[in-house]
Amino acid sequence: MLYATTLWFAGENSGDVISLQKMAFVVFLVPLIVTGFRLFLKTDETLKPGSEERPRLMRRLGDGAGKQIMHMHVRDHYVDVFTEAGSTALLMRFSDAIAELEGVAGLRVHRSYWVALEAVKSVERQGARIFLLLKCGARVPVSRGYQNDVAAAGLI
Repeated sequence: MLYATTLWFAGENSGDVISLQKMAFVVFLVPLIVTGFRLFLKTDETLKPGSEERPRLMRRLGDGAGKQIMHMHVRDHYVDVFTEAGSTALLMRFSDAIAELEGVAGLRVHRSYWVALEAVKSVERQGARIFLLLKCGARVPVSRGYQNDVAAAGLI
């Protein structure tokens, strides 16, 4: 586009050197046109990034995944996301999956587990080990490094 505009300003004899004023005009005009097109083509969703009702991770799961995330478990390079409707494996980093859960009250309880606070039904102790029993029937271990976070959340 810049080349065509430059040729248009140069006139029919493209061997002519363009004046500094004409080149400055082209250099400032093209970004203004591109910015205008980008603003014109934006949708309402891109204009309001904070208007999402569902977490970004739920959009990755699709429409049939349910409405509430119960817990997540990481295995190898996959994150298993468990909802009330079932589970889905996503190829992504665990830290990225947790970051995409904005607005969901939950916490990491183990290096491989994240649980939603609403999903916790009870706490089970086996000696020094602590497990969270979830409403979906899952039994999630709490590692020693995360026990203070679980206690601060009022679960133990």
